[in-house]
Amino acid sequence: LDSFLHSDIINGANGANGANGLNGSNGFNGQLFNLSTFQLFNLSSFQPSMHLYLIRHTSVAVPRGTCYGWTDVPVSENFEEEAAACKRQLEGIHFDRVYSSPLTRAKQLATYCGYADAIVEPRMKEMHMGDWEMQRFDEITDPQLREYYENYLDSPTRNGESFKDLYRRVASFIEELKAEDARLAAGGRSSQRNIAIFCHGGPIICAMVYAGLVPIEQGYANIPDYATVTHLEL
Repeated sequence: LDSFLHSDIINGANGANGANGLNGSNGFNGQLFNLSTFQLFNLSSFQPSMHLYLIRHTSVAVPRGTCYGWTDVPVSENFEEEAAACKRQLEGIHFDRVYSSPLTRAKQLATYCGYADAIVEPRMKEMHMGDWEMQRFDEITDPQLREYYENYLDSPTRNGESFKDLYRRVASFIEELKAEDARLAAGGRSSQRNIAIFCHGGPIICAMVYAGLVPIEQGYANIPDYATVTHLEL
């Protein structure tokens, strides 16, 4: 062991402490280390890991700029085309468990993709827009809207949620999944390695923040397109 620790494998140019190694300028702790790459690659591959596939619903039949968080709005006339494209993204993936938001736009896509029996999970609903539901942002006269614009992370919508409220419930669900995955692995059974969740843009952003891929302040700048799949390894 002592000779190994002092060998070129550890201290050489390409070793752990070398220029290109673990602690070198080009290595894990050097200038080329990137948090996002680390999260996606997941160097802790010897531990049980969980793959989340978060699927955003298809486009909806509401005017642009309308608050429709918890409202059960209909999907747009492009549903078939968008859903078919989404289904193709999931081909060849075996899911150990499939969940869906209780809102119709998520369940409808889950059904189209072959998961009519998806487990309904209320924590994966979109952000609750409270009294502003189904109003256009540019038509809301509530003075609280200004506070929301200035601090949406902490300031809730009127009788609704803030972004951090949304994050807390999504994170609690992910923590629950991870705990169950760990229990299965500890018991010698196959853990839930591939999990699909049909949901919404807000919860998907929260999952990305949870995984360390984006800062919470930049969440909305990374919202996925309709009918797309976001893959996270946790």
